[in-house]
Amino acid sequence: MIRATICVGGTPSQRARYSESNRFGGRSLYFLPKLDLREKQALEDKLQGAEIKYKYFHGEEETKRYILVSIDDSAGVFLTALTNLGINLVDAFVSSSTKQSSKVARNHSSWYNDFTPSEEAYLSIKQIAEAQEADIILLSSPNLGAYSKIGEVKTSSVVIRSLTQYLSLKEKGREFKGNSHQVWEYAYARSILEPKYHMFEGKRVAVSLATEVNQILRCRPKELNSSGFTAQNRERFFWTNFSIKQVQPSPLVILDILETMDFEADTPSWIDKSWGTNTTTTRRNLIKRPHSKASALTPAMIRGQTTIFCKNKEGGLHRYSITELETIQGLPKGYTAGVSLTQRTVLLGTVSTLPVIEHIFKELPCHAKLEL
Repeated sequence: MIRATICVGGTPSQRARYSESNRFGGRSLYFLPKLDLREKQALEDKLQGAEIKYKYFHGEEETKRYILVSIDDSAGVFLTALTNLGINLVDAFVSSSTKQSSKVARNHSSWYNDFTPSEEAYLSIKQIAEAQEADIILLSSPNLGAYSKIGEVKTSSVVIRSLTQYLSLKEKGREFKGNSHQVWEYAYARSILEPKYHMFEGKRVAVSLATEVNQILRCRPKELNSSGFTAQNRERFFWTNFSIKQVQPSPLVILDILETMDFEADTPSWIDKSWGTNTTTTRRNLIKRPHSKASALTPAMIRGQTTIFCKNKEGGLHRYSITELETIQGLPKGYTAGVSLTQRTVLLGTVSTLPVIEHIFKELPCHAKLEL
């Protein structure tokens, strides 16, 4: 079997020194002057069947290497943020809840391996990281705000109270309500992988729910709002060992992201129904105007939730286009293309906000904007 090492970056003298030191190592050396995903893929295709290792250099110093493990549907955003920052990612392992989010993530990164969470899978990933001398980044961003309890079991009143109980129920094939169990899976992954960096993102939830997550993850959350980066007001909790720096709200508002100024006077009847009980507030009252920040996008907006609209002073409604929704999340236009409009909309209400994740990831050593 051919044994090859692909070297990325570095100065001519650095590459020459590495070649000289590996003359008798029995490995064929291939050099890429920069991190170019197309060239990397072409070289891997050429070396199909070979045992390939990677060596990364940055200037006169060897760069840090990372492996991403993502247990949710925000993997595409995580991968894009790492790429935009020039982080040297040597592999990525993703467990998505939907095929659609997996497809979108694949469209934006060649570093992608689907995996089913299990002890065997986590141990295998840990071994790969050790062999690659790479630090693990463990990430998860489930929609915690949709649940009143952590780890509810379907068709049962059972609620998970310990990691041992969760693993027992999982082994028996019990199903859980949505992603309500994800905090337990994340805690389990963290216990095996022992990641260098870890982050669990959740909606700004009630104190009782946050306290429960604090106890499971043994840390308190840090807050960050996407209003500091985009035209959206989206408060989030991050249970993490990243140092999160607070930022002031950016001047961006809804008006800045609108592609058209089309507002419909003929609006659905439910818009003017009361919001909740014992209140005169209508759903129309909750809809934001163009000179304010947009409400946080949610998966339910596909059903006509108020967050998918903005309104003018006459009360006319503008329904955000799919590319306007992408811009609100700080994503490039067309980012979610490749799946249906419904699936794109749900995904945009689920995933993390790209500039927020980039802001957090800037703490990673050796982040530098590479010429891709």
